[in-house]
Amino acid sequence: VAHLLKGTVGIQKSYTVDAPFASDEDTPVNHVKGSLRLMRTDAGVWVNGTLDVSSGATCSRCLEESTVELRLQMDDVYYPTADVNTGAMLRLPEDGESSCIIDAQHVLDITEAVRQYTAVGLPMKPLCDSGCAGLCSRCGTNLNHESCSCETWEIDSRWLPLVSLASSTQESSRS
Repeated sequence: VAHLLKGTVGIQKSYTVDAPFASDEDTPVNHVKGSLRLMRTDAGVWVNGTLDVSSGATCSRCLEESTVELRLQMDDVYYPTADVNTGAMLRLPEDGESSCIIDAQHVLDITEAVRQYTAVGLPMKPLCDSGCAGLCSRCGTNLNHESCSCETWEIDSRWLPLVSLASSTQESSRS
């Protein structure tokens, strides 16, 4: 982004992103696609745009790997660490995020921002499908692939007094 940093405040450049994404195990991003607009500010470069992210996740019901599609809205200011004309090291603003920096070679890397936005955007309990049947609570069979022979209705013995009370109430109301 050296050309942006050498330009006047307000100069803009648009970029299209469509690439596989190298990520870590905590936030396994597979692919990023979208468009970003970069604009020179008085302090650095403002990055704004929408990215569609494909991320791996484990289904919270059946524990199988699935893919979650997210739409991220980026809105960050990146601060240079080196002056574009002299190469002198610059002090980052006190309130500036340490991950939103332009390195000494004037490269603006959105990898960490995409990882953070994805981590925040992932559902707390991702599902492989909205109709996922999950696992049998007794034998652990994946009910999406096969059925099990476990009893489907079992009453906890601690509830038997209430069940008998409810059934006797229903019988007395019928008479």
